Amino acid sequence: MQIFAGAMQGIRNPKAHENLSISREDAVKRLVLASLLMDKIDEAISFTNLSES
Repeated sequence: MQIFAGAMQGIRNPKAHENLSISREDAVKRLVLASLLMDKIDEAISFTNLSES
């Protein structure tokens, strides 16, 4: 849970709503992190036998 909170705080909007341009490499890195975090959610759901709804 703390990793998700940190990702939201550090990546989502670090400059308080300024329009920032990021490089293609940085965009790919952010997408990879988001994908990893979503995989962790899927693993947790499978492990606990919870439903996604």
